[in-house]
Amino acid sequence: MPAAEGSGRSSCPERNAAGRRRSLSGRAGFEAVFSRGARFRGEVLRIVWCANALGVTRLGFSIPGRLGGSVERNRFKRRVRVLLQALPPGLDAVVGSLVPLERASWNSMERDAERFVAEAASHGERFSS
Repeated sequence: MPAAEGSGRSSCPERNAAGRRRSLSGRAGFEAVFSRGARFRGEVLRIVWCANALGVTRLGFSIPGRLGGSVERNRFKRRVRVLLQALPPGLDAVVGSLVPLERASWNSMERDAERFVAEAASHGERFSS
């Protein structure tokens, strides 16, 4: 049965497929990024990234439960997705936190994200593979 209009759920296969393509998942994907990726370390964010041949940027998250409960982890992921919208296409990135999530302020995350986006853009030729 299709979802009610405006319910937030979608039975549209293109939308669901696009959502899957934009998130990095599976052990092999994470291991590929960790084995050949460059590393960024900010005040709050820890990011490992490398190029992909898909033409879309995919984000994966590695946040252990000891850094915060599910509510804090999901809030962190939502914030990171908003902050990293300016990343160039064709990039896989695994994002983690260096501090407990209750201490991760929006301002410090924003500063880290700006530094990372600038660093990723300056290495653009590296991502064109």
